[in-house]
Amino acid sequence: MTKTALQLVHHIRRAVQIVSEVFLAHGLKLNYKKGKTEVVVFLRGPDAKSVRHQIFIEDEGTIPVNIAGVGQVSLNVVSTYRHLGGIFASKGGLLPECNMRAQSSSEAYRPLAKKVFWPRTIEVPVKLSLANSLIFSRLFLYAGTWPELSERCLTVLNKAYMKPHRAAARVVNSQSEHVGDPQVLRQLKVPTVGFRVRAMRILYFVRVLRFAPDLVLSALQQKAPKGSSWSEELLKDLEWLWQSSES
Repeated sequence: MTKTALQLVHHIRRAVQIVSEVFLAHGLKLNYKKGKTEVVVFLRGPDAKSVRHQIFIEDEGTIPVNIAGVGQVSLNVVSTYRHLGGIFASKGGLLPECNMRAQSSSEAYRPLAKKVFWPRTIEVPVKLSLANSLIFSRLFLYAGTWPELSERCLTVLNKAYMKPHRAAARVVNSQSEHVGDPQVLRQLKVPTVGFRVRAMRILYFVRVLRFAPDLVLSALQQKAPKGSSWSEELLKDLEWLWQSSES
């Protein structure tokens, strides 16, 4: 984070130079082609408009970087970047991630729908077990690291979440009858999307306490902007867990 957009560009150039030089010292050369080594930025400050014009118009969506032993490379600037199954967005929002998670889980569900989730011959507990292992493992990948989800994100996730549940319960809405999602979940005795995300965040916190280095633990104790941090949402989860245990 910098005070001006131009300072951010300077920091990006220097960071790329350092990383590239370290890799070169060990006989490795970074790939700067599209989809490989790229940068996600969110430009703010009084000079953001001019810097944005420089990057996306004059330099055609790249930041030129001079690297010792390599020469000038063009570092692609992208709005989103996929890495290890997750997606990072320039504005920090989770909607691109939620859309990708929902799409991935729907792709896993689709070939199993008619053969596994709709037939009466397969017991409901088996269907739910398969849904958890084959579908929801995709839908809730990295969910423990998510901060507060917007209503739109929850809607996207819930739509994908309910497909196998409605099939397992053999519930199809018609013009004469509408069965709501809460009723289907109660029938199957399974939690809501919000409940699952909250539980996964708490479980992830336990892993952080056990395995994270001291630097990460120190960072979590720092005050973050209200309404934007994972740690703030975790506090709400822990309060909810405490109140639930007392009731």
